Amino acid sequence: MQSSQIPDKSQRVFAQDATGSYVRAIPQTTSDPAAASFAQGFPPQTFTDEGAGGTPPDGRDFNGVFNFLSAWQRWAAAGGPIIYDATFQAGIGGYPRGAVVASTTSFGVFWISTTENNTTTPDTGGAGWRRFALAGGLLNFRLFSSSTTYTPTDGTQAIEVTVVGGGGGGGGAAAMPAGQFAAAGGGGGGGFATSYLTSDFAGAPIIIGGGGAGGAGAANGSVGGQSSFGGITAGGGDGGAFAVATPGGSCQVGGSGGASSGTNRGASSGMGGTAGVAFTNGNMVGGAGGSTPYGAGGSSRNTNSNAGRPGTGYGGGGGGAVGQSGSGGLPGGAGSPGVVFVREYA
Repeated sequence: MQSSQIPDKSQRVFAQDATGSYVRAIPQTTSDPAAASFAQGFPPQTFTDEGAGGTPPDGRDFNGVFNFLSAWQRWAAAGGPIIYDATFQAGIGGYPRGAVVASTTSFGVFWISTTENNTTTPDTGGAGWRRFALAGGLLNFRLFSSSTTYTPTDGTQAIEVTVVGGGGGGGGAAAMPAGQFAAAGGGGGGGFATSYLTSDFAGAPIIIGGGGAGGAGAANGSVGGQSSFGGITAGGGDGGAFAVATPGGSCQVGGSGGASSGTNRGASSGMGGTAGVAFTNGNMVGGAGGSTPYGAGGSSRNTNSNAGRPGTGYGGGGGGAVGQSGSGGLPGGAGSPGVVFVREYA
């Protein structure tokens, strides 16, 4: 057969303009001994001579049959997809292995059944379905919050990877003798990097950097952990400086944001933590943690003795602690951990 032998297509469904007196929908079954149905077709009575008590086939049924069949013929000729249908699925006892249906929730996404008699729902995570998308379309979005080895979803041809390092911890506050006070610096935000890869991504090691611990009393915050996807790296933020007891004003620096490397789309350091500043006892501001596009740094503390606030989301630096006259040692806020996002394309 040749491509030039394509049959004519009809823009209309058979009996499209027939009124109710000349066409009727064909039911799955019927108790009418002279009416057509999908279960019996034209029943025996329509094959019996009228002289012997038979009934001629009804022209409305002919129109109904051809109307139904030509409606699907026109849909196929127009390139219409077969959309998942739970009612039809139940009626046939489940889709067969190899059946392809379009998603009811995501345009351009399709599902192929990997089992026989499949009665589960693909768009809600039912078993026995494999997702795929049109060439170049988004196939899947995945978030990795723990270290692992990357195994792409079946059908993945390219990926966009975003790597975020862990946030640095906020500085702690030393115990403050009477008449002394200070405020610690906030931890830096983790670095972040994005790359688009079309090969050599399967089996890549994924490392998720942890958030840096807040300084315990008279200690700087810890550096956040480095995250990576293969050779794409995002460094952790530096820890904030701890609050040194002093009888006068002071300023403790915040940690620098983490650096990134190995990217082909873009990279940036995380925001640095702000400095902790003390003017007088009771008039102090702990440094805020640095933020990332995916996480917020711990907000600043002020005035009274307070531990630093932790970073939130992914890669946020911890806030610095604040100590006033006579307070005990206080911890800085912990940085939040890093993350890896992978967008998979067909």
